[in-house]
Amino acid sequence: MSGTQVVPNFTFNEIPSPLYRPGSYMEVRPNYANIGILPFPARNLIIGNMLTAGSATPDIIQANVVEPAQATALFGAGSIAEAMVIAYLNSGAQIPLDVIGVSDAAGAVAATFTVSFSGAWSTSGTTAIAIAGKRYALGTQSTDTVSTMATALAAAVNADPHAPVTASAALGVVTFTAKNKGLAGNDILGFVSPASGDTLPKGMIVTVAADGTLGATNPTLNVSDITGMWYTGIAIAWQDAPNLQALAAELARRFNANVREDGIAFTCLTGTYGQALAAIPNINSPFIAALPMTSPGSPPWAVSASLLGVASQKLMEDPSLQLRDLALPGIVGPQRPDLLDDTEQENMLAGKGSTFNVLRDGTVTLQRVVSTYTTNAQGVSDIAAWFDIMETAVASRIRYDWRTYFSDLFPTNKLAPDGSLAAEYNLNVCTPSRAKGAWTSRLLTYAKAGWVQNETADARAALFKIDDSDRNRLDYQVQYTRIGNLIVDAGVLMFAAG
Repeated sequence: MSGTQVVPNFTFNEIPSPLYRPGSYMEVRPNYANIGILPFPARNLIIGNMLTAGSATPDIIQANVVEPAQATALFGAGSIAEAMVIAYLNSGAQIPLDVIGVSDAAGAVAATFTVSFSGAWSTSGTTAIAIAGKRYALGTQSTDTVSTMATALAAAVNADPHAPVTASAALGVVTFTAKNKGLAGNDILGFVSPASGDTLPKGMIVTVAADGTLGATNPTLNVSDITGMWYTGIAIAWQDAPNLQALAAELARRFNANVREDGIAFTCLTGTYGQALAAIPNINSPFIAALPMTSPGSPPWAVSASLLGVASQKLMEDPSLQLRDLALPGIVGPQRPDLLDDTEQENMLAGKGSTFNVLRDGTVTLQRVVSTYTTNAQGVSDIAAWFDIMETAVASRIRYDWRTYFSDLFPTNKLAPDGSLAAEYNLNVCTPSRAKGAWTSRLLTYAKAGWVQNETADARAALFKIDDSDRNRLDYQVQYTRIGNLIVDAGVLMFAAG
């Protein structure tokens, strides 16, 4: 009858029908129709070399590492894994952290380098040497010799259990040996007079030389250690191509629609400007951001862990916001001569390497964090896609939120075409139109959160239909437009001539 209101059937989960026992019954359950952004289960992972002194079982996940002393006990004082945990905790990240300690590779070689004292001085002063980013200040007397200075430096470093090296002195030369074996040890550097105002006593000469043994053979990343585990952020200690390519392949597998264990990894690449630009295309991943640094004071694994903490925390808070000007606490960057100039920074970004600045006080701040994705599956240049790391972060957050929201909204629903009697009379029936309405509502929520723009047109463009060959399957195609960031502003400043 025209004008007659259709009263749909209600679906009860707890109250049976029929029910003959007198009483008043009421189910209590949540209504998810207007729920806000759902909590994101962020969890980070660090993988790095441990020492035999550590109590952890190699290749086994150590969950919820929350303090430096815990890392020291698990992975050994001065280990790469310990340094990564400390750098992560110093970043201020509040995201839970798991760590996998890995034994040095069989047959690996420990890196060595030397610091040599020479010359003669007749005044007292302070001799400052930085090893792996930590400054060791030595009181120097006018009567000291090159041998006593070398002995003092070796003693100071050996007295620091968290130093990544051991030291031995002979005839004015200190030989440093990496505690962990492998290629990574080649990035442990020493610098003379590292702080502003540091000056050697007049006549003293201190030389840092990579004239020892080159470290060789990193461990091999074993992705089976984390199969089935949810990690939204990852940092590994190694930057060699095989390990980074293995990580890229694992992250691509995790991003697949049938896996949905999305994660973003962060790494620091050392070497020259040209070497970094050559290495990035070999990574070629939307899910890995690389921060190239030439001869950083801090070891690159500490930089990677700090970047993981800083970036993942901010992306969890707002996945669409750029990471510009965020500081990496406690990280010592390259010396001034090794910093990129404006042109080199532009070229680095064009080559899909992230960039940073070093402030006057030595603080390292992020400039722009981009993915290493450079070419598509056909080998064609595609740097515009997946450019900023926020693109990956927003995609992951929206996919997670939409899937969770849709499952909450339609947990055990039936599926029927639009306009069917079943849909008209039964609220437990999902239809393409109802599903599209849910997507439209969710897109507006993302827009209000500042994640997306163009929400009205994107909602209108969404397509939902029941699969032609499977009446139990809803197919759909939706899109969103990530909101922009004020990264570049360009103008013309004119003045009145004459």
